[in-house]
Formats: sequence, structure tokens, C-alpha cells
Amino acid sequence: SKTIRPEPIILDTDGAFFCDDGLALAMLLLHPHRFNLQLMTLVGGNFPPREAKGYMENVLRALERSDIPMSLGKPEEQAAVGAI
Repeated sequence: SKTIRPEPIILDTDGAFFCDDGLALAMLLLHPHRFNLQLMTLVGGNFPPREAKGYMENVLRALERSDIPMSLGKPEEQAAVGAI
């Protein structure tokens, strides 16, 4: 039989409210047989990256997955330069 390996994932997010970014994170972590979340990157958007990191850390703690590494990106005003 063919062994199916979980897809390695890097989640890039602005750490918004639970209805989108938090829900996407929860869905990834609740299906470990399909997804292997290896890293989260947090950029400016709805919140500055440091606030987004705090929010996502709370979601990770609630799901008992504080082992996921995070990296902070640029704040919104810097990240949007050159964006379409």
C-alpha cells in the first residue's frame, strides 16, 4: 500500500481574527495526517506583526501546539510597497 505523507506547510498570515487566519491555522493543525505545519510567518495587515504573533500564540496554545516556530515580517506600511 502507498504511504501518504503529510504535506509540508508554511503559513503566511497577517494574524487576523479567528474567522479566517485563526480558523486556517486550526484546520491545518487538526488534520496532521494531511498537513505538517513547519513554520508561520506573520506580516502586517489587520494587526502589526508583533500583535499578530501574540494572537497566533494564543491559538497555538489552545490547540496544544506551541511547538510551531514563527517569524515576524514587515509591518503593513512596509509590506505593501510594490504590492499589486
